[in-house]
Amino acid sequence: MKKIATVIGASILLAAGSVSAEELETVTYELGMGANHAGIGVVVNYATSDDVELFVGAGLGYVAGMKYYLSENMRLSVNYGTNAILTNSSATSVDKKFEGVNVGVGYISNRNGGWSADLMYIDTSKAKTWADANSGYTLSGGKVKLAFGYRF
Repeated sequence: MKKIATVIGASILLAAGSVSAEELETVTYELGMGANHAGIGVVVNYATSDDVELFVGAGLGYVAGMKYYLSENMRLSVNYGTNAILTNSSATSVDKKFEGVNVGVGYISNRNGGWSADLMYIDTSKAKTWADANSGYTLSGGKVKLAFGYRF
């Protein structure tokens, strides 16, 4: 897991550092929480066209994916990354992280900077199976969750 976080962190730095001054408006950053933000974390977005953005992020976990804009403010998202973190009910440390595919629909107030909210369907089947087989672990919430962020 540490290797994956290192690779994603390096990718973020390389992507941010490899953009020339005339392309700078195509790169944006987001702070947030939820499946689109690696739990709680920071995301780097790279607009490949007016309709498509690729993104990578790191925080409590990692995330990488794509956003497709249906309009200036509405988007569809698909990503792969950390979508469940389980802790033992008798401990406060993170014991197990799970990854999976997440899909959703969202709204952003302004693509150049502003608030965003996404309704995400997360695949937590691996986490649920593991939690059911190990005592002291529970998976809270359902498969549909909200993600919130601020882009700058």
